[in-house]
Formats: sequence, structure tokens, C-alpha cells
Amino acid sequence: MARAGRSLGPTPGAVLGAVAGLGTIGLAAWWFTAPATVHAVGVVLGLLAVLVSVVTMRNPLTTWQRPVALLGAVLGTVGTLVLLWAVASALGAPLPDLTGTGTVPAIAP
Repeated sequence: MARAGRSLGPTPGAVLGAVAGLGTIGLAAWWFTAPATVHAVGVVLGLLAVLVSVVTMRNPLTTWQRPVALLGAVLGTVGTLVLLWAVASALGAPLPDLTGTGTVPAIAP
């Protein structure tokens, strides 16, 4: 039986994962420079980066795309973890202040 949808190819998947990972790590870095606001959409972007990158790396047709997808997975994972920490802090979880400023972040869309 044929699959109903069109799958994402190795090159677009690797590039999408890497770009989403870069966006996620960028939002995480932004939180460190401006800790009063955390962008929760970065968590979704990071999860997308990890998902697309892992699916691309598991594709048997990938060759040179595998390192690019791995970069997206690593950046997406690190950025997501930092942003999850920031979101938890904004929601009132008793976590140590990673930024060292004593600022309690607010969640931005």
C-alpha cells in the first residue's frame, strides 16, 4: 500500500533541521542577553528541529546531509533545554538563575 503523503527528502530535511536548530539556539542565546523575556515558541521550534533532524539522519538515502542534520539535532536539543529551563523559571519553578541577573522572565508568544 502506498503512503498517502509526500515525505521530506534528505536535503530539505537536513536544511530545515539545521535552520530550526539555529533559530532555537538563537532564541536561547537571546534569553541570556535579555533575561526578562523568554520566547516559548522557541521550544516548539527546537522540537521541530530535533524531530526533522532525527528523521533525516535515519533516512538510508542521506549521505552528506547526515552531519547537517546532526548539527540541527544538537542545536535544537541544547536550545530547547535552555528554553524549557527559562519557561519553567517564568512559570515559577524554583530553579537556579542561569543568567545571574536575578530577573524573573516573562513568557512572550
